[in-house]
Order: sequence, then structure tokens, then C-alpha cells
Amino acid sequence: MRLFVQLLLWLESTVAVLAYLLTATLLLSQVLAREIFTTSIDGGAKVAVLSAIIAGSLGMVIATGENAHLRPTFADGVLPYKWTPRVGDILSAILHIFLGYFAIKFVVQSHEFKDMAELIRVPLWPFQLVFPYMFFSSAFKHLIFAWQPEWKPRPILRD
Repeated sequence: MRLFVQLLLWLESTVAVLAYLLTATLLLSQVLAREIFTTSIDGGAKVAVLSAIIAGSLGMVIATGENAHLRPTFADGVLPYKWTPRVGDILSAILHIFLGYFAIKFVVQSHEFKDMAELIRVPLWPFQLVFPYMFFSSAFKHLIFAWQPEWKPRPILRD
């Protein structure tokens, strides 16, 4: 199971990097096309935005898997019990499952209404699938960390 979580994190990181690379390439190409050739790439900016949304959403999943997300630390010493981090992970998983449910409703509604990315003439719902994935993958990781807290990476210390 630990190997599966690590492979999942690697896959999510790879997709996020590729999505950011696509975003940067498209935006740079847009600038070059406009400044050098006085034209633009049809739909390039729209695809770059969709790609950035995917990369950013996966960033949350990666932060969860690396235990690097922002969190308040003011109450860390209030409950010095061994099980306190597990409770936090369980509550986080419940919150992510709740949000994932509404993300699914959002995608289904977008599909039913046939929402389109007009400039590139493609349906939006396949791109929006990243939202339920983001919440359910984070919930899965929090549940794994509640079950096996020693698998949770040490938090990155910030000044």
C-alpha cells in the first residue's frame, strides 16, 4: 500500500509538471506569435488556462501527499496525545469527501448543461474531473495517514 501511495504521488507530480510545461509553452508561444509574427494561436490561452487549473489542482493533492500544505500550528501542543494527528487526518478526509461529493455534482451538472470552452469548442466536464479527483485523492491520503501515521512525511519546516 505504501508503494501504491508513492507511485500515485509520482504520477500526480508528473502530470502536474507536464500541465505546467504545457501552460508555459503555450503562453510563451502566444507572446512570440504575437510579437514576431503579428498573429496568435487560436485557443492557446484557453488551453493554457485549463492546463494551469489541472496543474494547480494537482498541486493540492501533491501537498497533501508530501505533508506540505499550509496549516495552523497554534494548537499543536494543546492536545499532546498520540492519536491527535490521526483525528486531524480523519477530519481532513471527511472534509475532502464532502467537497468531492459536491465536485462530482458540479461536473455532472456541467455535462448535463453541455458547458463548453467556447473558443476551442470542447466540453468542459473532462477538464473539471480534476476537481473530484483532487478531493478524493486527498481524502484517500489522509485516511492512509490516519491508518499508518508513520507513512506521513515529516512536515517541511518554515520560518
